[in-house]
Amino acid sequence: MEANYQLEANYKLKANYQTDKLIEMLSIQSPEEVLSDNATLYQKTRGRVGEAAKFHLRQLEWLGFDYKLHDNITAIREYIANIVERMDIIILNDHFDASLLLLRKRFCWKYTDIFYKSFTVTNSSQELMSQSAITKLLSINLGEQLLYEAINKSWWDQSGVEKSTFWNEVSYFKRLNRQVNADVCPQVLSSNADYQIEATEYHNDLLVSVELCTALNMKMSEVKKVLMNYALG
Repeated sequence: MEANYQLEANYKLKANYQTDKLIEMLSIQSPEEVLSDNATLYQKTRGRVGEAAKFHLRQLEWLGFDYKLHDNITAIREYIANIVERMDIIILNDHFDASLLLLRKRFCWKYTDIFYKSFTVTNSSQELMSQSAITKLLSINLGEQLLYEAINKSWWDQSGVEKSTFWNEVSYFKRLNRQVNADVCPQVLSSNADYQIEATEYHNDLLVSVELCTALNMKMSEVKKVLMNYALG
């Protein structure tokens, strides 16, 4: 839970509010220091629903919740319950590889259907925020905290995730996905020849094709273009 909001906080600080003043601030202050400044933390910004704290994550608002009710805990819980009840597929960023494996099992996909390449990797060595900073961040994101907890619980309620064998496969998939990106695909693209990975207890023989490696090595702009064309039909 805390790690998730640390990521969200850093995203907000470094991506969503790229004003000259904040860029200058972050060049001499860490996110921890910025969050300790109440004047900055509670600064208001105007959006389509009116004024809100600058570091409010707005996830519930994106899902249709009326932000004017952001202090109404009963309304928040009822709205979240309605959202979760209608969810069919849940993917958690903090359990992304495990979520992909759940999708693979559900839709009978192959491993080659879920290999991926990360464009942005968070620095795991980054110093963690203090509990006081996390508490401050959550104080203006209570609805988002409750939403995350409800979705997280639903994810863990899925069949299979309680088994150690599932997590053994998650570890295997992580290693294999790194290997495909770091070693296999460079070889495939340089030789312009497909590569076969031998079967294991988790999968049959896998064919890592030139087409797959080309897709995995697309630039962000190319990926966005493909997704946009797909969305527009």
